[in-house]
Amino acid sequence: MLIQLGVLVGTLAIVSPPFFIVLAQIHWNGFRDKQTGRRHPITRGMLRPPGHALSEKRRESAMNVMYYMAFGPMTGFIALATVFGVPYFSGEPASNFLVYMAIVATLGVSTWAGLKLRQLLVELQALRLGWEGEVATAEELNKLMRDGFEVFHDLPCERFNIDHVVVGPTGVFAVETKTRSKQKRTDDVDNDYTAIFDGEVLDFAGWRDRRCLEQARRQAKWLSDWLTSATGERTVATPAIAIPGWRIERLKGSTKQSTRVFTPREAKSLVRNPTMQPLDHGAMKRIVHQLDQRCRQDLVPRSAGR
Repeated sequence: MLIQLGVLVGTLAIVSPPFFIVLAQIHWNGFRDKQTGRRHPITRGMLRPPGHALSEKRRESAMNVMYYMAFGPMTGFIALATVFGVPYFSGEPASNFLVYMAIVATLGVSTWAGLKLRQLLVELQALRLGWEGEVATAEELNKLMRDGFEVFHDLPCERFNIDHVVVGPTGVFAVETKTRSKQKRTDDVDNDYTAIFDGEVLDFAGWRDRRCLEQARRQAKWLSDWLTSATGERTVATPAIAIPGWRIERLKGSTKQSTRVFTPREAKSLVRNPTMQPLDHGAMKRIVHQLDQRCRQDLVPRSAGR
């Protein structure tokens, strides 16, 4: 028993140092900053960039990928080193049963880690697609500032984020970006780059999505209620959906719906027609002030750069 414990401790002593070194370095940076009083020069909260929430999720998923890539091999190494190390130091033959158990455990853990890794890689691909779509939409919406509009990105709400908020003379717009890969889902569609909007459903080349419209309306409702409470004046936000990279075919009657669907390059068409609540300069100023305060936060880690 003591020999087995010694082999296990020795194996951990060989494998663990790199992890402890990284952990110690992280804590050392924090300790050094605290002792020296070093801090980042940007102390005022910055406006959230487009896709900020997705960027944070991508960073977290990337760290998890590294963890699962190392977890399987490390577990197998410890198991096999223990099984073969004990007989070596005790001078006894290796137990076939323990060898089989170590192999089964290694394969099981590696398979589990591989499935988790595959899930994370798919998630990373989706997060990257969503992030790139939000950035592409933001680039076009930001051009509206030349025409007197104010644009905010990644507005933090209660348990979700509104991708973009546009405020101008024609009203308040809560914009949700939906980035979909181009692919023909059925044979009866003409092409793989046209999204059809009938007012109730968005059809992406054979894949019908109703939930995105419901989501946009819920978010606009939340924004309306929050702005009404924050400004003390009734405010109505118009739901909108941006579809980067697609051409939109609007069927008859779809333009009469409350939800506006557009491509980023059609950003001016989004705000061209007044909503049910146009804004004067005073109302715009009060709404922009509330949005500006909510969108500002410390985005720079305390231990980042000098």
